Amino acid sequence: NVVTGGDVDANTPVSEEYLMTLERRAFCELVQHPKTQARILAMLESGKPLRN
Repeated sequence: NVVTGGDVDANTPVSEEYLMTLERRAFCELVQHPKTQARILAMLESGKPLRN
């Protein structure tokens, strides 16, 4: 949803701040999932992506 600019009409200009807000909301939603947390932790600890 972030890439498409969220819930706006087609060809509606959006600001960088608006896109960053969408990205932040999407990240906060994803980071609540245990598998996402495991992927982040694995990347921080080993520098390699976790395949789960």
